[in-house]
Amino acid sequence: MRLERHITPGHILLLNMKLAALYSGGKDSTYSTFIMELSGHEVPFLVSVLPSDADSMMFHTPNIEIVDEIALSMRKKLIAARAEKGEELTVLFRLIEQAKKQGAEGIVTGAIQSDYQFTRIDMLCHEAGLRCFSPLWRKSQSLLLRDIIEAGIRAVIVATAAEGLGVKHLGRVIDCSFADEIESLNRKTGVNQCGEGGEYETITLDSPLHREALTIADYTTATTGLSSVMRIRKLEKRKKL
Repeated sequence: MRLERHITPGHILLLNMKLAALYSGGKDSTYSTFIMELSGHEVPFLVSVLPSDADSMMFHTPNIEIVDEIALSMRKKLIAARAEKGEELTVLFRLIEQAKKQGAEGIVTGAIQSDYQFTRIDMLCHEAGLRCFSPLWRKSQSLLLRDIIEAGIRAVIVATAAEGLGVKHLGRVIDCSFADEIESLNRKTGVNQCGEGGEYETITLDSPLHREALTIADYTTATTGLSSVMRIRKLEKRKKL
């Protein structure tokens, strides 16, 4: 793996900062955390909002309740809280303040294209007096997806909501074959290649950040119209060599 491909110059200038990553368990938040650690920063905290609203515009929701197990597998401290509909940003600000009290000097986000998400998080960080890092912001969707795969992040699809994606994709690993398929689908229908429009959601089972790899041991699936969801009921851990 060519490490320089994953590091951007702006992140090398501020070495040894202690950061907290906004974390959903998906491929993007995992990759943004990995980039910041690779750049020389320490990311001991993961911050997660657990929304009651399944259609939250700000936060990933499918299987968000298993972020505690992912955090344990990474040996990172999880700072999390549930949020009722309409209270997500208020709860997020409280969590950011908690991270700051525990030593965080900045916040990492996995935002790629959503101005709605990016501007609100940046505003909350500014209000809390913390720096905001969004290392994936405005990256090429096609290149970014392949960089995530090349980085050794093993994420699987746990929700789909777009033409051309469906229940058959649930549990599928995000790999080069999927990258080829989603690029082809993008040309046909305009589907976002990284799933930024909610076309698909992922959960990360393994990455360079994981001390233990995770395996889905039990799950259920449900389909309504164009939407399909995998509900993870049990995860198993495997020690890595």
